[in-house]
Amino acid sequence: MNVRTPCLLSIAGSDSSGGAGIQADTKVCTALGVHCATAITSITAQNTKGVQQRYDMPCGVLRDQLTAVFEDMNVTVVKLGMLGSLENVLVVADMLTQFSPPIVIADPVIRSTSGAELLDQQALSAYADRILPRLNILTPNLSEAAVLLNRPEAKSVGDMEEQAYKLVELGPQSVVLKGGHLPGQDLVEVVVSQDSIVKHQHQRIDSPNTHGTGCYLSTAIGAYMLQGMDLNHALKQAIEFIEQAILNGADVMLGGGTSPLQASACVTVLS
Repeated sequence: MNVRTPCLLSIAGSDSSGGAGIQADTKVCTALGVHCATAITSITAQNTKGVQQRYDMPCGVLRDQLTAVFEDMNVTVVKLGMLGSLENVLVVADMLTQFSPPIVIADPVIRSTSGAELLDQQALSAYADRILPRLNILTPNLSEAAVLLNRPEAKSVGDMEEQAYKLVELGPQSVVLKGGHLPGQDLVEVVVSQDSIVKHQHQRIDSPNTHGTGCYLSTAIGAYMLQGMDLNHALKQAIEFIEQAILNGADVMLGGGTSPLQASACVTVLS
């Protein structure tokens, strides 16, 4: 019997600097030996200094991309990044309902690190109502969690635990709340589902080049889960992969701002 190879579908924006978004997702999947199909939600004009312009794709164009991939390919994991507009949020929600991919992971891109708004309030409300309940895994950073919950940003690991549980109440099966924005060298990722909590502790790697870290993490989790790992094992492997990618990119200077991680030199070992 001819069985189609499982693949990951990235639904995200295009980053003209090549550091985040669709470009980062395809690099991660290639490094991890997984095929990455793509559907572009928005085209950004950006470089290492930040986002200058954003051009959201017409919702019909996004729908056509998604239909073409879902109807032909064995999409086992969907990774959601920047969705851009209210119309595109609604299209993605409809497509997830129609095609029911087994695993859906979302990195809730609400604004860029440089401060550019990437999801307005109306689109954010639809995201909470229509996307969050469809997710297997949500991977926000502290500021994204605060926006989704409409509360102050977490200041401690205890705050992170509380907010991760509150996010699970909004619909995702599991939440990976990233602690990289807390001060100090000891980092914690808090993984919460309805009946469990796990904390992954590791050390901060000092590097000026961290553009795309959130994209890398969510996509790497998805790629490892596509290969059969559970969430906590996949997260552990993803953290190790990203640490190596940060080290690989620490001395790279692609522009005058924050350069991206470098996945191409990573050697991955499934364990």
